[in-house]
Amino acid sequence: MAEPVHEFQEEGEACVSVSFLPEQEEYVQTVMLSSRYRANPKAGILLRAAGCLLFLAGLGFLLFFPRSMAGIVLFNLIMIVGIVCLAWTDMIQPMVRRSRARSVFEKSENQKNSVQITVYQDRMTVQSDGLDAAFPLESLPFVLEDDKLFLLSAGDQYQWMIPKRVLDENQAAWLRKTFSITCGGRYVRFA
Repeated sequence: MAEPVHEFQEEGEACVSVSFLPEQEEYVQTVMLSSRYRANPKAGILLRAAGCLLFLAGLGFLLFFPRSMAGIVLFNLIMIVGIVCLAWTDMIQPMVRRSRARSVFEKSENQKNSVQITVYQDRMTVQSDGLDAAFPLESLPFVLEDDKLFLLSAGDQYQWMIPKRVLDENQAAWLRKTFSITCGGRYVRFA
């Protein structure tokens, strides 16, 4: 985890500085983007395969052994578990995460405070009600981008978003270039 650095030898000119009030959907997007980055694709594939096998097994047993009512109920349950496994990664889990993120945003006052983020060539400064610190860009574990925002992470404790609604095209391009150079493989752009 990156630790905040409070002093630097020389103050350079700010390259991109934004100040904004976070919106609920942007917070939900940060949660979804972070979970998408951390998701294990092999686990999702295995879960889908298991769901498909369960569904087909239940269907096969129903077609070949339709004699007893208990068997029909059991095989229908197997098919339902298979459908849930198939839908878990793509539908159910994202729906639960979105719901939890909306709930956290509504209950938390910290998420609704104004944030000012200034990004320099080698570091970023964050100012909000709870934090006034600077972080070297090289120490960030990951920087994510999608069509709506940039997500900057300094570990599990510190995560910030820069919504693209507050950036013009030149600022977004400069951030993209700076993060790809400074963070290298830790900068991921989702389509």
